[in-house]
Amino acid sequence: MMVNYIKIQTSLVGKMINNFDLINFFVNSFIRRNFSEMAACLADDFIYETESIKTTGSKQFIKLQEKFDCNYQMTISELQADKDENIFKAKFHYQIYYPGQKIIGLDADATLYIAKQQIEKIVVIYEDEQKAKEILGEMIFH
Repeated sequence: MMVNYIKIQTSLVGKMINNFDLINFFVNSFIRRNFSEMAACLADDFIYETESIKTTGSKQFIKLQEKFDCNYQMTISELQADKDENIFKAKFHYQIYYPGQKIIGLDADATLYIAKQQIEKIVVIYEDEQKAKEILGEMIFH
């Protein structure tokens, strides 16, 4: 009986590591703004949700990302698996650079949901949602 338990645990750990690698690849692609790599990580029916933005579909999410008109860096300070190996919690910080302006910081928590080795949903909660809404509105091409 103990052997079966160890096999199950090893299988879950292996799955968690694969999911972590997927998220790490996605985040690095996101930081480099490599849209084709980002899209490869997302399910076709991917959902992206914040308090002020919701997109459905990986193509719509990529189109939204292509509209951002400024330089920014994103740093993940924490990434941990939830009790369910298909759910990860992340804390991250944006540093947004506007031409001729100071650097603006924006902190957020995100929950990433994985199914069939693709990210199916990301829910982002900004520390200051009003500030995020203003900043994201300024970043997007109109």
